[in-house]
Amino acid sequence: MKKLIFLLVLPLVLSFQQDKTKHIVIVAYREPEMMYGNVKQVIELRPDKIKSDELQLCPFDTTNFDKRGDPIETKLGIKNRHCMLITYSTKYDEHGKRSITIVDDGNKKIYRFDSNDHIVKSENHTTSSQLLDYDIYKYDSAGDIMESDHCRGPYGFGPYDSKPTKTKFECDLNGFLLSIGGLTYKYLSTDANGNWTKRIMIKDRNELDTIERKITYY
Repeated sequence: MKKLIFLLVLPLVLSFQQDKTKHIVIVAYREPEMMYGNVKQVIELRPDKIKSDELQLCPFDTTNFDKRGDPIETKLGIKNRHCMLITYSTKYDEHGKRSITIVDDGNKKIYRFDSNDHIVKSENHTTSSQLLDYDIYKYDSAGDIMESDHCRGPYGFGPYDSKPTKTKFECDLNGFLLSIGGLTYKYLSTDANGNWTKRIMIKDRNELDTIERKITYY
């Protein structure tokens, strides 16, 4: 009887442990973030943008992931009508470690990973594979992004010709991004896995953007 109970409880224990796994998730137009669990889909909604009289490009977006946690596609849209499709492709090395993720939205953004599955570099390329600029990421002891250096590529332009432009990140104990480049993020709710489901972006005490999101898991 005890053995039967153990066999019935074991899948629940393993499922809970899987949900507490923390890894970097990439979604187009956002900084990479740490998320818990085996994420299947993230739907984001910006209610303030929908109510506004100002024409907004895409107050909705939906990103789908495969079972390895890699993004497959992001659909951007207005009032459930998709207006843009962004695709992703992820490659692994001979040891089964994620090596690069390519984001294709017309141009190309390439994320490069180290053996710990941390993003060490993100590159912005033109459609003809010319390197415009790139970011080098640094991490704290918890594995959260702490700083990035923005550099100009051989085909890029901007005010960072002679030395990189540094951007400081600040994360809380859960890996949630608290501040970046003068922006502050306030989290209002999380789901059962510990991932945030509502966030406000603030600059100079003004609320710039509110995001509500629904997360589903495998």
